[in-house]
Amino acid sequence: MAEETSTTTVHPLETKWICYYNKRETRYDDTLSYKDHLHKVGEMASLEEFRTLFSYVKDPSSLEKDDNLHVFREDTFPVWEDLPNGGTYSVKCRKKDVKTDQVWQVLVAAAIGEVFEEPGVIGVTLHVRAKDDSLTVWHRDTSVARTRVRVMEKIKHVLGVTAVDYKSNAQSLRMLSDTKKE
Repeated sequence: MAEETSTTTVHPLETKWICYYNKRETRYDDTLSYKDHLHKVGEMASLEEFRTLFSYVKDPSSLEKDDNLHVFREDTFPVWEDLPNGGTYSVKCRKKDVKTDQVWQVLVAAAIGEVFEEPGVIGVTLHVRAKDDSLTVWHRDTSVARTRVRVMEKIKHVLGVTAVDYKSNAQSLRMLSDTKKE
């Protein structure tokens, strides 16, 4: 339902979303150190605030290698340790094959517009890398297989892709732990 103001109509979102930026670092000492490197870009509580914020945020094609953008529900962060039962769904975008700028905006709009129809979808991330960009959807609790499959099918439909990779946060943490041991 739109909210009337004196000059414009405001279309509120179901929840407030925060946009963060960070540069990929080779090592973080701990979760707190990682969170300290997340820079708040802005917040969105309405469709109009989304449009305003994204008119100022750089497009993925303008970002540098190892830049990351995150759009998360208020009071949640892109931190595996905070979501032990969660997981992520990833789609790779080859730079020369896909227009990541458009795909990123579609994914963010789908998340903040509740297209996934799952309140456990708490955020989306863009990782800019040398050859491929990675788009990731974060899910708070992926323990119910039926819900996990439904979210994956929505991602395929929204982005028009046939393949989506899934990884539990527990798997990601194990891989991180193994990397730190080396």
